[in-house]
Amino acid sequence: MPCANGVCTNTPAPVAPKMPAPITSGGEGSWWRGYGAKTEHFPRFTTEQSGVQGQALQQAMAMLQGGQLPGSFNFAPIAQQARTRFYEETVPTLAERFTAMGGGKRSSAFQGAVGRAGAGLEEALASLQSKYNLAQQGPQLQLLQLLLGAGLQPQYESMYSPAQPGFLQAGIPGLAAAVGKYLAGLF
Repeated sequence: MPCANGVCTNTPAPVAPKMPAPITSGGEGSWWRGYGAKTEHFPRFTTEQSGVQGQALQQAMAMLQGGQLPGSFNFAPIAQQARTRFYEETVPTLAERFTAMGGGKRSSAFQGAVGRAGAGLEEALASLQSKYNLAQQGPQLQLLQLLLGAGLQPQYESMYSPAQPGFLQAGIPGLAAAVGKYLAGLF
């Protein structure tokens, strides 16, 4: 618990996020024989960030497999409301008109008028839904690109270190050349 000016609080000190340990392959050896080539993979994200990255990729995959987006708009209630209003308002209005003109609800003219109005309603709903779907494609594609971009980020940075010669590989040939020059200078 942190204390300042003699006042202590119960809030714990912030903890820095932990990075996973790097993954190393190769590089075995000693100063005498030299060291082999080595590749190290350093994590780019904390464990929490990797979890968020995994969630982004899962959401993108769900979108690609045809699932609905979280918070997606559902057109069905709008269509249902329009159909209900049609049957509760439009059909009774048409019935009143045909009754006032001397026809009846059972006349073929009334049935034809209701059928044409219903077909017009369904056509208008289909057109509206098509326009809505086209309008939604842009934002959905942008979201998909954003999720894939985040989800497919490389999780590791790689660093390659070439082989390092040891004393036997680098020192002895140089020592032999120096001894050779020295001996050549004596004769």
